[in-house]
Amino acid sequence: MMVDVSHIQLIIGTRPEMVQALPLVRAGLSAAQHGATFRVVAVSQHTDPIMSSQVLPPSLTAGWPLDNVDAQPFSLGKALTSVQAHLAATNPDAVIVIGDTDTSLGAALAATELRIPVAHVESGLRSRDWAMKEERNRVLIDHLSTIVFPPTAAAEQRLREEHVHGTIVQTGDVHVDAFRILRDEGLLGDSDRPDGEPFILSTIHRRENILEAEPLSRIVGLLNTLPVTVRLALHPHTRMRLDQFGLMEDLVKTGKVVVTEPLAFLDFIRELNRCTGVITDSGGVQKQAWLLDRPCLTLRTSTEWIETLDDGWNQLIDPDTVKSLPMPVATHADKPKPPLFGDGHAAERIVRATLGICR
Repeated sequence: MMVDVSHIQLIIGTRPEMVQALPLVRAGLSAAQHGATFRVVAVSQHTDPIMSSQVLPPSLTAGWPLDNVDAQPFSLGKALTSVQAHLAATNPDAVIVIGDTDTSLGAALAATELRIPVAHVESGLRSRDWAMKEERNRVLIDHLSTIVFPPTAAAEQRLREEHVHGTIVQTGDVHVDAFRILRDEGLLGDSDRPDGEPFILSTIHRRENILEAEPLSRIVGLLNTLPVTVRLALHPHTRMRLDQFGLMEDLVKTGKVVVTEPLAFLDFIRELNRCTGVITDSGGVQKQAWLLDRPCLTLRTSTEWIETLDDGWNQLIDPDTVKSLPMPVATHADKPKPPLFGDGHAAERIVRATLGICR
């Protein structure tokens, strides 16, 4: 007797997706014990090992059913054609994509072209800034998807207002799942309030902040207005622009900004646990700071993680208009935070619901 076996592929290409994949893979492999098949497809959007294969320690990724797809030199078009060729050859019954990257959009377009159902994790986020590539990507993926998984009630409401055609299933956020796993494995670091010399942890890499000399120069000046040390984990593209515009000397001249190389994910999380606050323009870091109870200043005029603005845990700062930066301090740090991002078991719901859309 022939038995139908559902075949799901999870497609990832960047460091945040690698982290979010951790609980999804565990849930997928659990489903595989009951007859489904589950594979991870790694697209080469990031080639630096610290941003791809070395994001998680081998102890957490051992046994992953992994296929590699070469999309170098990387572009959205290359991701689309490379993933489409892989999907045509392997013929999955559904694909899962995460977030707002070019890898995810390329995979969603490729699957749609082949009439393979698409499941979108971290859907319904909106910054309302159409100039952001990430905003365009996430909206397009949401409207291509057969099923969408908003992490919060607010994200679900946005999807309903936009009348997406896919099924909407609010699940919670897989980042919470990932942090639960890392904490259980003893890899998250000490989550007690930091002691010792206070410092602020910073990352800056958004195109609107670094592509031109003037906005990047303003941010350099702002970082130097703070009264404590700023540890800036410097993205390669940001370093290139600082060198190009001759701003590196200005960045470090006061000694308040200490520049480091990009940190491996777990090293970054441990630093996040030790710092007194965060300054960033990263969407993912805003949420990580919220999850670890670290106040955050976001050097943007909008955020897709609007929930983190509650009670001042995250503050939007327009670097074009401010003369100096306040210290990152939550307005109501003593107020209990609601479980906005779920209970740490989103991945199980996502895999179970994706099995339901398999063709």
